[in-house]
Amino acid sequence: MGINWYSGSVASAINESKKQGTTFVVAIVDENGSPEFCSVLESFSGDLSRGVCVKYAANSVEARQFGEFYPVVLVPSLYFIDSANGLNRETTGGHSDPEKIRVSIQKGLGISESQAMSIDKPASKIQEASSKDEEKINVLNEPQTMNMEEPESTSQSSKDSPPNNQKADAPSDEPQPMNVDESEPKDASAKTEDSSSLSLEDRVTRAKELLRQKQEAKIIEESESAKSKEKERRQLGKSLQQFKEEQEANNIKKALEEQKREKEAERIAREKVKAQIALDRENKNRKFNAEKEERQRQVNEKARLAAEEEAKKSRIQDAERSKMARIQFRLPDGRTHTAPPFSADAPLSDLFAYVRNDIEKGFTSFSLSTTFPVKKLDNEDPSSTLKSQELAPSGTVMILPKTSSSLSSQDGGLMSYVWLLLSPLNFIFDMLSSFFSGNSAIANEPEESTEARPRPKTAYKRKSDGGQVCREGNFARLKNDMDDDDDENGTWNGNSTQQM
Repeated sequence: MGINWYSGSVASAINESKKQGTTFVVAIVDENGSPEFCSVLESFSGDLSRGVCVKYAANSVEARQFGEFYPVVLVPSLYFIDSANGLNRETTGGHSDPEKIRVSIQKGLGISESQAMSIDKPASKIQEASSKDEEKINVLNEPQTMNMEEPESTSQSSKDSPPNNQKADAPSDEPQPMNVDESEPKDASAKTEDSSSLSLEDRVTRAKELLRQKQEAKIIEESESAKSKEKERRQLGKSLQQFKEEQEANNIKKALEEQKREKEAERIAREKVKAQIALDRENKNRKFNAEKEERQRQVNEKARLAAEEEAKKSRIQDAERSKMARIQFRLPDGRTHTAPPFSADAPLSDLFAYVRNDIEKGFTSFSLSTTFPVKKLDNEDPSSTLKSQELAPSGTVMILPKTSSSLSSQDGGLMSYVWLLLSPLNFIFDMLSSFFSGNSAIANEPEESTEARPRPKTAYKRKSDGGQVCREGNFARLKNDMDDDDDENGTWNGNSTQQM
């Protein structure tokens, strides 16, 4: 059994292969039909029957259209096209080696070695089968040959026949239209007798008519064949165009899928990078916060140690200061006097002795008192310490004059307050009297320093020991260049309380 070449159009062959889901097999042969190549293909007819097979000549329109999509490089050649997506599975050509063709057929049709069919017919049997087919064809064509030779035999026999026979038989032998397909005679002997009775002229006319009819039939057949081939060519063009469009659509689909996969991979990679960046940032922030906390802890530790050291120094200074008592004396005329530090454990009598011996008061009888707390030191025990009298580490003592010794002790406290209130007026009076009565003294001492002249209350007054006092009303700011201390730079409000 030979290869079942598909007899329909190319489009129907493609549709049939799609419908069956089989491979579309295309054989391209040369002008002579590549008999050796085709004979080898016939030996694998069993395997090729798995697909839809078509065969085109290399110079045909179908082959040229097929070459636009699948280049034809070698002739003869065999193509195996996947009907599902139009891809070329396998191509072989340029040789007639049975083994190579067998391997290509198995690969193109996707069959295994065990499924492959062996060569059943040797070359001699193939040639014998082809010779038998040719003999059958010749037998079928013999009647036409006899009809074509019939006019010559009749023409030779007509030379011996008498002329009057032509006249008698002429009316009955008019040319009749004949069908080319009815060329085989039913009765050869009857034909021979009729042809012998026809005249030479009639027989020639009849032969010409037969030739004309055959030519017309041939022309009609060629026209129909051309129309059929044109139709098949158009169908092939459409089918190949459809194949091309489907292949392009598949390529576009694959490209879109590939692009989608690339985008997805890129998105995943970007997410990974973002996650890594976030992780690195979190680790960096954690490390930075840990370092910051460590630095803050160290700073706090240093601050704590410094505060402890400062507190320790402050306690030491407070302890040292608590051992000393800095006393500021205020006179009735508004002057102030800062005494050298006393020992906090010194008796109160040392304070009275210092006022009596070292301070120029302008009066001999005096009394000492504090304003905060209000206390008259004359009534206190002279042997009591300054610390017990709340004069350590610092304090302010007012020096008040005593006008009469006959005053009772009950009125002493009241008079002290009266003198305290009148002391500013007394100071102003002393200033006015010194201003009016001191012109001659100023004239006699022209080079006296301006610092010795009386100044307003708010002016600065230089002291002999280098201190500077700024007076504003009853408040004074003390400064000692030789001993720069908080107690010296503080602002005293008339009692033992320091204003910062």
